Amino acid sequence: MCVSNGGKLPSGIEDFEVLLSYSEAEPEVEVNEQDIWEIGYTGGTTGMPKGVVRTHKADLMVVIYQTLEFEIFEREKMLLATPLPHVSGFLIPSAFLKGGTVYIMKKFDIPTFLNTIEEEKITWTWGVPTMIYRLLNYPELKKYDFGSLRTFIYGAAPMSPDKLKEAIEVFGPIFMQIYGQYEAAMLISKLSKWEHVEALENPSKARILASAGKPYPWLEVKIFDDNDNELPVGQPGEVVVRAPHVMLGYLNKPDATEEALKSGWLHTGDVGYFDEEGYLYLIDRKKDMIITGGMNVYSVEVEKVIHEHPAVSNVAVVGLPHPDWGEAVTAFIVLKPGYEADEKLKEDIVKFAKKKLPGYCVPKHVEFVEDLPITPYGKLDKKLLREKYKNLYIA
Repeated sequence: MCVSNGGKLPSGIEDFEVLLSYSEAEPEVEVNEQDIWEIGYTGGTTGMPKGVVRTHKADLMVVIYQTLEFEIFEREKMLLATPLPHVSGFLIPSAFLKGGTVYIMKKFDIPTFLNTIEEEKITWTWGVPTMIYRLLNYPELKKYDFGSLRTFIYGAAPMSPDKLKEAIEVFGPIFMQIYGQYEAAMLISKLSKWEHVEALENPSKARILASAGKPYPWLEVKIFDDNDNELPVGQPGEVVVRAPHVMLGYLNKPDATEEALKSGWLHTGDVGYFDEEGYLYLIDRKKDMIITGGMNVYSVEVEKVIHEHPAVSNVAVVGLPHPDWGEAVTAFIVLKPGYEADEKLKEDIVKFAKKKLPGYCVPKHVEFVEDLPITPYGKLDKKLLREKYKNLYIA
């Protein structure tokens, strides 16, 4: 079924108006809470998208917990500018549960986004770090009134702490970070608004801006090694989750399901660690980890350092095939307006990285680009970068 404006629909798809023409009587079908409710697809950042099979109970829990944990209040005015099949689609019923109004954009367009906030007095919105970076670089940002916003949730990818501080200075203390994935729909951990403020006001807490917050109280999150042994505080490994809102499995992929849910835990594919206070830090996707000269390099850690350079607007770090090193750490950088993309600046960025990173983590090459490729869900498309530049070091 499809909601349309009267346009021609593809073969096999009915207009929603057809559904409304049927009987109003309730169908004589019994629905169990463990029945399949939906099949949604992963973002495909490290491979082909997989169909995630989810139940009525799991998604109902997501809607209720989101309403509570994401500060979705009565009569909320929610603006969504990311694809509905991902996070945004889960947020709509949470807004409706509180009698809210949802404004849906066809795509993220900065003037339209800001105009809508100003004219409709939007109170709540959600975005990915790339969107926030673009807003901060928009020359006319301060011409708009976004004072009605009381909640701006971000997630789906790591965000530079420096850029986050800048965002809070511009928009106010309205930011909340969420960490999740479709397999455990958006609900694994959260860094609350007050924790953002505390991190800015208390130097001893500044580090938590680089974290993904703390797990929610109704689920279990641990760090496992490759043999599913729990690792101690501070030691990186794979983030695993056990919770009532985890998926049933992947559609028609029994091997992938068994691998993801082995030992009764959802294996997220994310590498992270806990600190002594229970904050979770994500340092990479397992498949994005770079192995150069036998050393493991976490691309996100390199990106965080490069983000601190004053000329850098956005950056993606990947490992590219190299005849000597196996993989070479390579940085693709979008510059802020006013900086010239020349060899001198490349050298300066590499020198900057050398001061803060071990030698094997420093990029072997810096490539300036106009923009970074992103997936439909707003994540950096490192798979596309690796494919496009796979022969960079090969003669």
